[in-house]
Amino acid sequence: MKVVFATHAYAPVVGGAERYAQGLAEALAGLGHEVHVLTPNRVSAEAFYTTGYSRAGVASETMGGVAVHRLRLDPPLLSSFGGASHSLLSDTRRQRMWNSYERALHDTIADLSPEVTITLPHDFPNVAAALTARARGIGVYAPLLHEQDPAWDIDTIATLVAQSDRVLAMTHWERRRLIDAYGATPEATLVVPPGVEAPDVETVAASGRDAPYVLSVGRRTASKNLPATAAVVSALRSEGFDLQHLVVGPGDAHQLDDSLDAFGDAVEVVGEVDEATKWSLIKGAVAMVSMSEHESFGIAAVESWRMGRPIIALQTPVSKELVSHNTDGFLVKDASGLHDAVETLLQDPDRATTMGTAGFEHAKQFSWQTSAEIFLEAVPVPPSGGTTEERSDDAAEPRPHPVPPSGGTTEERSDDVDTPGV
Repeated sequence: MKVVFATHAYAPVVGGAERYAQGLAEALAGLGHEVHVLTPNRVSAEAFYTTGYSRAGVASETMGGVAVHRLRLDPPLLSSFGGASHSLLSDTRRQRMWNSYERALHDTIADLSPEVTITLPHDFPNVAAALTARARGIGVYAPLLHEQDPAWDIDTIATLVAQSDRVLAMTHWERRRLIDAYGATPEATLVVPPGVEAPDVETVAASGRDAPYVLSVGRRTASKNLPATAAVVSALRSEGFDLQHLVVGPGDAHQLDDSLDAFGDAVEVVGEVDEATKWSLIKGAVAMVSMSEHESFGIAAVESWRMGRPIIALQTPVSKELVSHNTDGFLVKDASGLHDAVETLLQDPDRATTMGTAGFEHAKQFSWQTSAEIFLEAVPVPPSGGTTEERSDDAAEPRPHPVPPSGGTTEERSDDVDTPGV
């Protein structure tokens, strides 16, 4: 089967959407399918906004068995306003900047004639890709919603949902949201969770840092709410605990970095690191911490579990679906809950180990091969040369999505969480 991914960015750009596209694309390629990725010629997220960042040096390359086509996108969205939000652009100017890219995207999809095209827009949704895909095969849309995030364009998402034959969700919460708020049909909307590929935990050496630390991993953006964790760590240090907050991941949000610098030695912005260093830092942490209100899945939790460490996450519909409170991590409602959770693990390292072990077992459910198999079971492929009009619109029954070890779902679990120390 020939599959095309049309996405706003791709590796080496690092982010949740990019990792989802790459993981699923490489897993499908590993199962013997012909997979292509169509993406702009930008090698960093910042390159969409300023001329100060490099473009891809090649028009096409093979990565992990996937043919990656880097289509020209010029000029940058805000060549004279580096770092400013693209939302400042008028709709007319923004559309004009994407017109040539859309034409190249349309033509390339037409030339490749894939059976399935998956559109993964983030800040730059592309209706043209969905329209072209549906005319030539199965059109699949993966919005990767970030709950409560005001940056999402509801009208464009609804348009893409309507133009697609299948819609992917990473969680049951996202699936319900797509159906209730964006008009997706239940029979065409399936849950395909992300996977995490990690080294064998036994082969990873924990970082040899002197002081205990909690860890936040991901792109440094305001939506991650990193200062909330920094403030709690600072408070615990004032109470006599030897502790640091390490922040790992790319980003150039200068105002955010300045706010983290204000916490002094309580915070260390490590920045972007290689994979080996990332896993070493995760394994050596007291816990992974995520206080973000705008997560589409919570990949940091699974990464933490793969290294046998617990997760402390802000209680949201998504985190409640993923994390089993008091089993493989803690769900907290606010800074006070985070303070109590971290203090509990500092005072009881054995509990942290037990929770991390439970998380390690839970994380076995999440692999990219499993995700690819779920996808293939639920997306019918038309006969060679067929179109969406020539096949049935009935969807296959999707494989059940992994649930927490307790077996609970978001509907079954209380909105309240117990005090960590209980």
